[in-house]
Amino acid sequence: TLKELLDALDSNWQNEAMRMDFLNKAPKYGNDLPEVDDIAAEVVNYACDCIEADSKRVGHTFFAQPFTFVWMISHGMKSAASPDGRRDGEILAYSTSPMQGRDKEGLTALLNSIARLPQHRTPGTTSAIVEVDPKLFCDENLPALTDMLIAAGELGLGNVQFNTVSAETLIDAQKHPENYQNLAVRVSGFSQKFNLLGRDLQDHIIARTKHTGM
Repeated sequence: TLKELLDALDSNWQNEAMRMDFLNKAPKYGNDLPEVDDIAAEVVNYACDCIEADSKRVGHTFFAQPFTFVWMISHGMKSAASPDGRRDGEILAYSTSPMQGRDKEGLTALLNSIARLPQHRTPGTTSAIVEVDPKLFCDENLPALTDMLIAAGELGLGNVQFNTVSAETLIDAQKHPENYQNLAVRVSGFSQKFNLLGRDLQDHIIARTKHTGM
């Protein structure tokens, strides 16, 4: 029941079995599920409505930009447990990207989900970072990847930034930074050498889904 869920959140998911059910069995944004993606779109539309109302109130025009920069860490620390299985204080999702590790149906499904957001109302751009395993960027896949990105743009997708580093490489770079002095990654609105990032940001980037299939 809703009360049971609220109690679970108030207790910061003390019932671990219940948390795992919500984490692994409930459908998640980023998997090309319209009934879930439409909820995300509803939230963005609500935010845009609030911004438009403020624009009229003060006589200046403001534009929506669904973009967390690096605040997904600091705001996550201040955010209570959430119904997706996230605990109190844990990091939030980056901008319009899915929560780390929740997009499991491939690259096409992920792009379709992001494209369902009302990007025509967010001229400040909807920022998304997509993690792709380097194996996917082989010569034989490039025509299909190009077609996929063109199709995503035609659906309205405005901004996608790619990382093409495997999780194994990032984990090894975290353990042995001296061997990866020039390894750079897309972090948020900027790129940085991986070994110059704090542990929280490193863990966040490692946890993002590394797509191996289209």
